Amino acid sequence: MTRDEVSYFIDLVKENKAIHSKATNAFQNQLKEIAWTQVTDAYNARFGRVPKNKQQLKLKWDNLKKMARKRLQLIRFNNLKTGGGKPICIPVDEILDKVAELLGSTGSGFEVPFGGDGTENKENETIALQEDNGEVVTTEPPNQDSDPGPSIGMS
Repeated sequence: MTRDEVSYFIDLVKENKAIHSKATNAFQNQLKEIAWTQVTDAYNARFGRVPKNKQQLKLKWDNLKKMARKRLQLIRFNNLKTGGGKPICIPVDEILDKVAELLGSTGSGFEVPFGGDGTENKENETIALQEDNGEVVTTEPPNQDSDPGPSIGMS
C-alpha cells in the first residue's frame, strides 16, 4: 500500500467507532464485522485496481497498531535513558502518529503520578519507625506554633 492508501485507510478506520470498541459481546462483534465490510467497500471503491479483502485490511490495521506501539515505546525509552551517549534519532512518521492518536492510552502506557513509587508529602503525618531491637518509635510532626528554639545572634 502506498502512503496515500494507508492514510485514507486510517481515516476510514477512524470514522468507524465500532472498530475501536473494546467490547467483545455478540452484538458488538456483529457491528465490527459490518464496520470492516464498510471500510473494505470504501477502500476498494477508491483504490480498486488491486482490491483488498476484509482479512487483508484487518491484518494491515493490526500491523499498524503494533508498529505504532513499538515506535511509542522506543520514544518513551529514549526519553527515559540515563547515561552517556547520543539519543536515538527517531524520524517523524505521520501515519504512525495518526494510529497512535487513535490508540490513546493503550499505545502510550499509563501515567504514574509522583514519578513512580514516590508518595505525596504530608506535613502533619505521624511517622512510625521500627528499631532493630523491635521497638516502635513514632515521631510527631513539629508544631508550627511552638518556639523555634534559641536564636544565635551577634551581641
